[in-house]
Amino acid sequence: SLSEAFMAGANDYVTKPFSARVLLARIKAILHRHAPSTGKLYMGELTIDLERNLASGTNSPNLTTREYQVLKLLADHRGKPVSRMTLLEEVWGMESTSSERAVNTMMMELRKKVEADSAQPRYVLSQRGVGYKLAPEVFQASAEGP
Repeated sequence: SLSEAFMAGANDYVTKPFSARVLLARIKAILHRHAPSTGKLYMGELTIDLERNLASGTNSPNLTTREYQVLKLLADHRGKPVSRMTLLEEVWGMESTSSERAVNTMMMELRKKVEADSAQPRYVLSQRGVGYKLAPEVFQASAEGP
């Protein structure tokens, strides 16, 4: 049944008969939703190139390798929250003895570098009880940007 298909992990369905155009459009939509990051994040005056680990713009911060790794992981999730545990496992590594507090501390430091006001973050957001995510606007160059 349809509900069993979705419970098993289906993303979408097409009933017969269907046109090839509709099928292709649905495939493109799913691929677009799960596409990896473009490689660049835009945070106000700051542009972060995730491919080259390079931050440019006014007062460009010196980001650590780990901070770039965190930004890449958050970018790959395209605005969906990433748990502290996932960040620990993916960035710090499974064998790490660091705790989720290390993630919170690092995120605080990262915000100080990329946010105009780290107490009121606009780009690196917390989702209470879940983890961290990037705001949707970091994926598009702003009209006033370079």
